[in-house]
Parts: sequence; structure tokens; C-alpha cells
Amino acid sequence: MTKSILKPLKQAGWNGSQRMIFIALNGIGNTIILTPALVNLKKNWPKSYVTVLTLRDSVGIISSNPYIDDVIVYPSKKSLLSRIVFLLKLRRQKYDISFYPYPNVNIMSALFAFIIGAKCRVNFYYRFLGKWSGIFDSISVPVDLEKHDIEKNLDLLRALNLKIYSKNPCIYIKKEDTKYVDGLLKNNVKRKDILIGMHVGSKEGMRIWHTENFASLAKKLSADKRVKILLVGTDIEMNLIKDFGEFKKQNIINLINKTTIPQTTALIGRCKLFVTTDSGPMHMAVAAGTRVIAVYLGPHIKRTAPYGKKHIVFLTNKATHKEDKNKNHIYVDKVTPDMVFKKIRKIL
Repeated sequence: MTKSILKPLKQAGWNGSQRMIFIALNGIGNTIILTPALVNLKKNWPKSYVTVLTLRDSVGIISSNPYIDDVIVYPSKKSLLSRIVFLLKLRRQKYDISFYPYPNVNIMSALFAFIIGAKCRVNFYYRFLGKWSGIFDSISVPVDLEKHDIEKNLDLLRALNLKIYSKNPCIYIKKEDTKYVDGLLKNNVKRKDILIGMHVGSKEGMRIWHTENFASLAKKLSADKRVKILLVGTDIEMNLIKDFGEFKKQNIINLINKTTIPQTTALIGRCKLFVTTDSGPMHMAVAAGTRVIAVYLGPHIKRTAPYGKKHIVFLTNKATHKEDKNKNHIYVDKVTPDMVFKKIRKIL
């Protein structure tokens, strides 16, 4: 470990048993992407006490994770004054080390960490913002914008010379969640059925593949009587599918709004394939070990692609084509239901 890294850790009284906090105030997908860093941190320092400060929507991702000791919900909808008071109360916990994972706004994230007041604050440093961007940090880790976000977050640990044991995102599922999912599928899926999961929406409208495309794909898949299509999601997806008769057929299992995040992950884990946009459930599928077929209309393929080589992604953003080494990323001018159907049929 270099002297520049060792000094702030020594000042924090570093001995591997510190109180640590991850300030993870991003969406569901980003929180799933963070889980490898949380697991690896605890494996390196098993005696440490790891807290995650997160948003309410993301609690289900990490609440059952055995590598996390405490989860605190950030009051994001309260007034600015209330939020500052909340952070000042966290200061009383006297954390030894804080981490602010990617993505973050460097100055703002540094201020968050500064208010919480950990003795050693590990944050990202953005070269284009100049030397002052890391002024509040104890350890500034240069951001490599070419890396996947999983790798970026692991760089926070690499900066401390910690060993990386695994890079796979994970969501831990309780026995009662597994039992609940068994009950949902019991009367709907037979052993010979091919279960294909589908998530038709996204919180960001620019990432949504038009619902008529998903409806057309569902119709094509339904020609095979072995196929059952499992729908997951929230109110967004329920609203998107309401006017499409293709989603009311006998082979459709509509479980939208009927499961928590761990239960949804367990459901996706039962699927042969999972067809989705760039969304939180896409990363749930990766965590579940299910092969993803994603229609990727957003600009962040390098950052947030489904992690691993087995997943198939259709993209229309050709700007990254020459730099993308994943042979399962398919660049086209327009993603059509027929393209996706042909790929699924070939796999099946």
C-alpha cells in the first residue's frame, strides 16, 4: 500500500475493524451494480461494520445481504434543511471510512461525505474538473470513464490495495420469498414450459422500446405453445400494457406489482431468458444468473451494460461500435421485434 494511501488510513486508525459507510444515493440499477464492491470490502475486512446509506426504493436490494451490517434510508423527499440535519446526525456515528460510489457529482458527493464526517473519505476524482475537485477527499480515485460502473466501484477498493474476489452483482433472497414465488408459479407453469421474462418499461422515457414492439414480440413468441411469458414491473409497466390485447392472452403470466425486489429477482431466476430495456430489472436478471436480451436505447452501454459476456444487447447508438469488444452487442439502425424474435428462436 502506497504511503499516500496509508497516511489517511492510519489517521482513521485503520486496523480492518472500522465503521464504514457507503453513500449510495442512486437508483435500483446502480445499487445492484454496487453490490460487488460491498461484498469484496467485507471479504477483505470481515471485522468491519458496513453501513449503506441509500434511497427507499433500493432497500430491498441490500436488506438481506449478509455482507452489510446496517441500511439507512436517506430522506430524499424532505426539505434541504431537514436533509442537512439528517446528515449532521449521521456525523455522530463517527464513521472511520466513507465511500461514495459511481455515479456521483464530485463536488456534491464530496460535500455529503464531508458533512457525515468520516475520518477517511474515499471518493472519485474527475480530471476534467481540475485539481480542486478532490479538495474534501482523503483519498481521490481517478475515474476511468471507459470502464463499466462495476469496475469503477471496485477501483475504490483497488485504491486501498484490497483483493477482488468476485465481480458478480448479487441480490440475496430469503426462503419466504422463494416460497412465495413458488406459489405464484405453481398453477401457471408446467415443467415442459419455456418461461421467458419480460420488462417493458423504464423510469427514463428515452430508454423505452415502444410497447407495441414488446406486444409484437410477445405475439411471435406465443406461436410456440411451450412458451409462457412472465411480466414484471410496477405501475409504469401496468400503464404501458393496458391497451394491448397481446398481454391478456392465456400464455401471459402478469405479475406486475405483485412482488418485491428480491421476489422479482427470484422470478427472473426461473426464466430461460429475460427480455428488457436498460432498467433495474435488467440488472436483477444479471444478479439472478438469467441470460438477458436487452434493447438498449440509452447512451451508457460502456457504463451499465448487463455485466458479463453471455448477455445479448441490441443497440442503436453506433458511436461506441468500434470500441465495443463484446460480440453479443448487436449494433443496428433500428431494433425491430423480428430481430429480437429471431435471436430468441435461435437460442431456444
